[in-house]
Amino acid sequence: MNFDQRVIEVADARDASHKNSDGCFTSNKKDSHRIGAAGEWIFAKWFNIPYDIAEHTEHPEGDGGIDFTVYLTKHRYPLTIDVKTARNPYYLLVKDHLIGRGAQLLVLLAFDDATKACSFVGFEWRRVMAQMPVRTFGHPQKNYYRPREKLHQWGELCALMALRDGLAGPG
Repeated sequence: MNFDQRVIEVADARDASHKNSDGCFTSNKKDSHRIGAAGEWIFAKWFNIPYDIAEHTEHPEGDGGIDFTVYLTKHRYPLTIDVKTARNPYYLLVKDHLIGRGAQLLVLLAFDDATKACSFVGFEWRRVMAQMPVRTFGHPQKNYYRPREKLHQWGELCALMALRDGLAGPG
């Protein structure tokens, strides 16, 4: 199965199962799910994390803001990760009513329509995002936001992911 087929399969299954989820920032949930699935799929590929279609689609209320759980050497608790993907990722956004729950690490990717590829933008910790300002971005939803220029960079993410039990850095 190639990239496009896998992403479409995940997105369509997610769209069908997430009828009550409010995880989308756009009115076109199917499109939003495809972009989100693309980001999750490429993140999993970069870091050699298994990407199970059922695991990423079976929750009717969404994934609770956790896309991946990884175990770090010499850490008591696992690290949870939420991959956020957008066409124009000027900011990392977290909905105000979701700031207190979900993954510890928030990763922002950019989606390019022409190439259907995702690229890394940056990452931040949820605890830091909870201290950021709140505003709306053209729709009524209030979001905590952090400009992309202020996010942690690729090398820091690779160093963190290299701490996984039994695994080296990006695959």
